[in-house]
Amino acid sequence: MVKGHTRALLTLVERNTRYTINIHLTDKQVDLLADAAITAMRGLKELFKRITLDNGLEFTEQNRFAQALEVNVDFCSSLFIMGAKKKRK
Repeated sequence: MVKGHTRALLTLVERNTRYTINIHLTDKQVDLLADAAITAMRGLKELFKRITLDNGLEFTEQNRFAQALEVNVDFCSSLFIMGAKKKRK
């Protein structure tokens, strides 16, 4: 999300197949993001057992993901992200 902008793009990627869902959000509100993600994944929930989120404030509703989709929710380690960026250079 970009400072000063009200819209956002939520991107969901399945790690093994790289199946991607992009959702255009009209606002950056946490509850709107959670509702959109749950709605998008609800029909696919038999395909996954765990969701890994980054550490952004937009994912503070992680308990809603876990309960609505009946999955485990983890957060990606900041150190892992930094290491992955260094490897790409």
